Amino acid sequence: MRAWPVHAGWRRGPWPADRSRRLVQQATTAQIKNSAPPTGYCDFWWIGQGGSYQASGIFGQSISIIPDERLVIVLNSAWPTAVGRELFITTSALLNTVREAAKDF
Repeated sequence: MRAWPVHAGWRRGPWPADRSRRLVQQATTAQIKNSAPPTGYCDFWWIGQGGSYQASGIFGQSISIIPDERLVIVLNSAWPTAVGRELFITTSALLNTVREAAKDF
Protein backbone atom coordinates (compact mmCIF):
# COMPACT_ATOMS: atom_id res chain seq x y z
CA MET A 1 0.00 0.00 0.00
CA ARG A 2 1.33 3.44 -0.89
CA ALA A 3 0.62 6.79 0.68
CA TRP A 4 -0.32 9.54 -1.75
CA PRO A 5 -0.11 12.76 0.23
CA VAL A 6 -1.77 15.88 -1.04
CA HIS A 7 -0.50 19.22 0.19
CA ALA A 8 -0.74 22.70 -1.30
CA GLY A 9 2.17 23.19 -3.66
CA TRP A 10 3.31 19.54 -3.62
CA ARG A 11 2.81 17.18 -6.49
CA ARG A 12 0.81 14.01 -6.16
CA GLY A 13 2.81 10.82 -6.17
CA PRO A 14 4.78 8.47 -3.95
CA TRP A 15 6.40 10.10 -0.95
CA PRO A 16 10.21 9.93 -1.43
CA ALA A 17 11.88 8.12 1.46
CA ASP A 18 14.30 10.92 2.22
CA ARG A 19 11.67 13.71 2.15
CA SER A 20 10.44 12.95 5.67
CA ARG A 21 13.98 13.05 7.05
CA ARG A 22 14.66 16.36 5.30
CA LEU A 23 11.41 17.90 6.52
CA VAL A 24 12.01 16.84 10.13
CA GLN A 25 15.61 18.06 9.98
CA GLN A 26 14.53 21.42 8.58
CA ALA A 27 11.61 21.88 11.00
CA THR A 28 13.70 21.02 14.04
CA THR A 29 16.68 23.24 13.28
CA ALA A 30 16.21 26.51 15.15
CA GLN A 31 15.91 29.55 12.90
CA ILE A 32 15.22 31.80 15.89
CA LYS A 33 17.54 31.10 18.82
CA ASN A 34 16.94 31.83 22.51
CA SER A 35 19.42 31.89 25.36
CA ALA A 36 17.00 30.05 27.68
CA PRO A 37 14.73 27.03 27.16
CA PRO A 38 13.20 26.49 24.76
CA THR A 39 16.41 27.03 22.84
CA GLY A 40 14.81 27.97 19.54
CA TYR A 41 11.88 28.05 17.18
CA CYS A 42 11.26 26.97 13.58
CA ASP A 43 8.23 26.18 11.42
CA PHE A 44 5.75 26.09 14.36
CA TRP A 45 8.06 23.87 16.46
CA TRP A 46 9.73 24.95 19.72
CA ILE A 47 13.17 23.37 19.90
CA GLY A 48 14.11 22.05 23.34
CA GLN A 49 17.31 20.83 24.88
CA GLY A 50 18.72 17.45 23.96
CA GLY A 51 17.00 17.21 20.58
CA SER A 52 13.40 17.45 21.80
CA TYR A 53 10.80 19.60 20.10
CA GLN A 54 7.20 20.62 20.71
CA ALA A 55 4.27 22.09 18.79
CA SER A 56 2.07 24.18 21.08
CA GLY A 57 -1.44 25.27 20.23
CA ILE A 58 -4.17 27.36 21.72
CA PHE A 59 -6.07 26.15 24.82
CA GLY A 60 -3.22 23.79 25.79
CA GLN A 61 -3.03 21.59 22.71
CA SER A 62 0.47 20.19 22.23
CA ILE A 63 2.66 17.57 20.64
CA SER A 64 5.94 16.83 22.43
CA ILE A 65 8.57 14.67 20.75
CA ILE A 66 11.63 13.41 22.60
CA PRO A 67 13.56 11.26 20.09
CA ASP A 68 16.27 10.12 22.52
CA GLU A 69 13.58 8.63 24.75
CA ARG A 70 11.53 7.34 21.79
CA LEU A 71 8.58 9.23 23.25
CA VAL A 72 5.72 11.23 21.77
CA ILE A 73 3.18 12.93 24.07
CA VAL A 74 0.03 14.42 22.56
CA LEU A 75 -2.29 16.58 24.65
CA ASN A 76 -5.81 17.26 23.45
CA SER A 77 -6.93 19.70 26.09
CA ALA A 78 -9.51 22.41 26.69
CA TRP A 79 -8.11 25.06 29.00
CA PRO A 80 -10.73 27.53 30.23
CA THR A 81 -8.71 30.34 28.59
CA ALA A 82 -6.59 30.41 25.43
CA VAL A 83 -3.34 30.98 27.34
CA GLY A 84 -2.30 31.26 30.96
CA ARG A 85 0.89 31.07 32.98
CA GLU A 86 -0.52 28.78 35.68
CA LEU A 87 -2.05 26.48 33.06
CA PHE A 88 1.29 26.32 31.25
CA ILE A 89 3.14 25.49 34.48
CA THR A 90 0.63 22.74 35.33
CA THR A 91 0.84 21.27 31.83
CA SER A 92 4.65 21.34 31.94
CA ALA A 93 4.54 19.42 35.24
CA LEU A 94 2.20 16.86 33.63
CA LEU A 95 4.55 16.40 30.67
CA ASN A 96 7.53 15.90 32.99
CA THR A 97 5.56 13.35 35.03
CA VAL A 98 4.64 11.41 31.89
CA ARG A 99 8.28 11.45 30.75
CA GLU A 100 9.42 10.05 34.08
CA ALA A 101 6.70 7.38 34.09
CA ALA A 102 7.59 6.33 30.53
CA LYS A 103 11.16 5.55 31.60
CA ASP A 104 9.79 2.50 33.47
CA PHE A 105 8.62 0.91 30.19
